[in-house]
Amino acid sequence: MMKTKVLSASLLFSLFIPLHAQIPQLEYRPFAEDGKVWESQVGRIMENVYGKRIDGDTLIGGVAWKKVYN
Repeated sequence: MMKTKVLSASLLFSLFIPLHAQIPQLEYRPFAEDGKVWESQVGRIMENVYGKRIDGDTLIGGVAWKKVYN
């Protein structure tokens, strides 16, 4: 009896995992996309805030790189 309950619970749990992995909100979204903009602050003074953005990509030595501008 106990063995049947454990096996059925294991089966239900194993069926739930693949369904949970397909939820659209949990899909991978890469950080390095064109148009991304963010700010970074150095120290506590607001004058030391720098904006950065990703715009385009380039090929260096056969490796693709994203261009990050200040």
